[in-house]
Amino acid sequence: MKYLARTNVNHNQDLYTVGAEIELSNDEAAPLLECKAIEPLHKPFFKASEKPTSEEEANV
Repeated sequence: MKYLARTNVNHNQDLYTVGAEIELSNDEAAPLLECKAIEPLHKPFFKASEKPTSEEEANV
């Protein structure tokens, strides 16, 4: 899955700077997601019955 670096990430001896795309397995991504170093490049869609959060509304 593709992710967006929110901080500089060193992975497999490659440096990914803030805003760079990085492809990682779920296992590789888990600790980086937990500390918010990366975020999914494509956020999952929400169902029409779900109300978006105020943060999601701000990004529209």
